[in-house]
Amino acid sequence: MQIILGGLTVLKLLDPTIVSLHLINAVLFLSLLIWVFVRAEFLMMNGVKDLKARPLQKSLLFFLTLGIFIQLLVGGMVSSNYAGLVCADFPTCNGQWFPAFSLLIWIQMSHRYLAFVLLLGSIWVFNSFKSQNKSPRLSIVL
Repeated sequence: MQIILGGLTVLKLLDPTIVSLHLINAVLFLSLLIWVFVRAEFLMMNGVKDLKARPLQKSLLFFLTLGIFIQLLVGGMVSSNYAGLVCADFPTCNGQWFPAFSLLIWIQMSHRYLAFVLLLGSIWVFNSFKSQNKSPRLSIVL
């Protein structure tokens, strides 16, 4: 959903409604990840054995949350520098996946590339939790 809203932000030339929805969706996603991380920490500290054996998921969740926070910062740079207008198409930039370097294009494309990395990271985290969830107690976290 976030990538679709990002694409619409570019294609609709920074329509304020779409830009706002893009930001709100990002903040909600970050909030959800923080909640899941804090909830998992709470359950681990209170002796839920099923969670103590999963340091990989904890690390993945932490780095995904950090990545979403960084993505919000880069998105703010895109918005405040009007970098959303330097690339007229989506997902490429002026028909190129790797356009010539300029600061505004670099900011815009960094935001796009990081979005795809975070999408893959989100899928990885979800599958990691799902594939190792042999106990219904883990569903409390999610």
